[in-house]
Amino acid sequence: MERWLADRFHAWDLPDRTAFAVDLVINEALTNLISYAYSDAEPHEIVLTLTDSAETVTVEIVDDAHPFNPFEARAAAAAPDLEHASIGGRGLLLIQAYSHDYHYSRVTDRNRLTLVVRKDHGG
Repeated sequence: MERWLADRFHAWDLPDRTAFAVDLVINEALTNLISYAYSDAEPHEIVLTLTDSAETVTVEIVDDAHPFNPFEARAAAAAPDLEHASIGGRGLLLIQAYSHDYHYSRVTDRNRLTLVVRKDHGG
């Protein structure tokens, strides 16, 4: 997937900051999905679509998992310092910080996650 993303970013001449932000939100969203939305070890389908426009890159992830809205999950509590910080639980915060817009819907037995990254923001 990394090579495919790099090819898209290059073809679209994305600024490095925007490419970083898009890569980050995709990886965090897919990790979250695979870790929490599936309750079996069967093969499943996840479809990733990227759309380039003048001002944004839109990421759409459609999957066949049980209904799973990642934005309803609780984020990890803030730790007093790095030594006491837990690993994990911050992916949604990163998605929200690097996305200009984000939303979830359930359509015909599929989860649909849409993340929009602005090219002038990029994180």
